[in-house]
Amino acid sequence: MLETTDVVIVGAGPVGAMLAAELRLHGIGVVVLERLTRPTGLSKAHALHARTIQTLDRRGLLDRFVSVAGKGPRAGRAQFGGLEVLDRTAVEADVPMMLGVPQAETERILLDHAVSLGADVRRGQEVVGIDGATVETVSGHRIAAEFVVGADGGRSTVRKLAGIDFAGTDATIAGLLGDVTVEDPRAIPFGWHRTERGWVISMVRPDGAGRVFALTFDGPHADRDAPLGMAEFRSTVERILGRPVSMRDPRWLSRFGDGCRQAVEYRRGTVLLVGDAAHVHFPAGGQGLNLGLQDAVNLGWKLAATINGTAADGLLDTYHAERHPVGERVLRNARTQVVLMDPDPRFDPLREVFTELMLLDETNRHLVSMLAGLDVHYAPGDHPAIGHYAPALPGLAKRQRGGQWVYVGPEPLDGAEWLAGQEQMLIRPDGYVAWAGEQGMAEALRRWVTSFPATNRHR
Repeated sequence: MLETTDVVIVGAGPVGAMLAAELRLHGIGVVVLERLTRPTGLSKAHALHARTIQTLDRRGLLDRFVSVAGKGPRAGRAQFGGLEVLDRTAVEADVPMMLGVPQAETERILLDHAVSLGADVRRGQEVVGIDGATVETVSGHRIAAEFVVGADGGRSTVRKLAGIDFAGTDATIAGLLGDVTVEDPRAIPFGWHRTERGWVISMVRPDGAGRVFALTFDGPHADRDAPLGMAEFRSTVERILGRPVSMRDPRWLSRFGDGCRQAVEYRRGTVLLVGDAAHVHFPAGGQGLNLGLQDAVNLGWKLAATINGTAADGLLDTYHAERHPVGERVLRNARTQVVLMDPDPRFDPLREVFTELMLLDETNRHLVSMLAGLDVHYAPGDHPAIGHYAPALPGLAKRQRGGQWVYVGPEPLDGAEWLAGQEQMLIRPDGYVAWAGEQGMAEALRRWVTSFPATNRHR
């Protein structure tokens, strides 16, 4: 028996869950297939940045994340390439610049949200085949959809089955991650520690529990998938620091590198990619998860409009056109940070000059905005607001909770949520400005949709 649905999403991590929820806001039938039988509970990422926080606020989800967020960074500082001198407070935003939320919590909240909207999440379902938009699992079950979306990570099965090239560079460094307990937290003070042998990054709490990273720059792992034991992890940390460090109770030990790769196509026919399935990079500044969540929000309303028959010609192709350059830019800054982190003393002058530049107000604001995703904008128009994220107008967040288009102007516009105002503006479901000004609104709207799509049709 062949099952049918509108969209199959492969991968039930945070990005897959976000996309499922966005599609359900528009009544799209969604089946999410996840290979794992249960969540791992592990958290690669621990930070949500300002643009993601703005998006969560405009979906009515922010309070759920604030309730589980840890304490913010000390003195509002952020790092770039291990240089912890950036001042987050120098950039104004309508939301916190960063929330410390473990990825496992982000996944849980977004999955609960997606399921509450009617998404069908199925665990223990490994995808082994794709024919057009028909997906086959290892058990032989087949689901025919209009579109398949790979949200299944850097080793994406969907990407491989679709034959989409994952272009980029291989790893050059060897990174280790350990969620452990340090017997004496003073042995690795909180923060970034560079020696001629590498880096140790400590996120250890006063009670000794936390996360420790160890980075060496003399080549990648011989076998990235080889099991990592506590003895190897401890000896690497001690070799870099040049002193003994007593650690115990490993809760998670993992290897990683600085490989940077990006799918050359985010869409091939009926197959699309989001999150790590579309791009991977060195985990510098916690940008990866946030990048993926923004992919999902950009794609969701476009895919829904395409299925519902309200999309303008070529709307779905704007997903790649808008998001591929954003991903490319993140990969570039991640590569830059790896260069700055090289422990060889010959890079010291580069780090000194770069520190001077980062202390300049303009450079500080530029880098902080880039890391937070606040500088993302799409194709400009005749008005300076077009292509940029809409400002935090009173009442806007509430009116976009269902993924609606919002019109700001002196009187209502049929089909869109309305905010009274003198300056006219048309805001896309993902929060970006499609049109602003005095003339040309109808022409601008026709670029995106044939009519305002219905929302909140949870079928």
